[in-house]
Amino acid sequence: MHDEIRQFQDAYSHGGVLGGLRMLSSRTSFRFTGIYRFREPDASGAALLENVALIDRQDPSVTSGPSVPMADAYCDYFGTHGDELEFADISAPSPLVPRKARNPALSYCGVVIRSAQGNAVGSLCYFDTLPCQPRLTDLPLLRAAAKVIASGMQ
Repeated sequence: MHDEIRQFQDAYSHGGVLGGLRMLSSRTSFRFTGIYRFREPDASGAALLENVALIDRQDPSVTSGPSVPMADAYCDYFGTHGDELEFADISAPSPLVPRKARNPALSYCGVVIRSAQGNAVGSLCYFDTLPCQPRLTDLPLLRAAAKVIASGMQ
């Protein structure tokens, strides 16, 4: 695990956010790896999850994705379930996390990004539109990477 964290730090320091995400993407079987920023509710009262950067393993030209309403995102469950969340197949019945009807992701593994002051500023996650089994090292690596990314999201 220490080698993967060091590799992420090197990739992030030399290749920026996208370099770091590419390294994380190479270590998992999830299709997408992304960073999202939590945005305050807009005039309509809807909170937004703004995409900062995105890697798509099937299309290397993709470097960003759409922003989504927080109500449609699995990040919405972070407050209820702590600072991390993972599931291999949301289409299977779950008492903890119900399927979000407008979210195409069936599998998810993500952590909250916290500022130095401890405020939740965003999320770092893997997700896929197909069932995907998280590795045992996915969450620990994302937790370590989120600490590095947090300094750039202040």
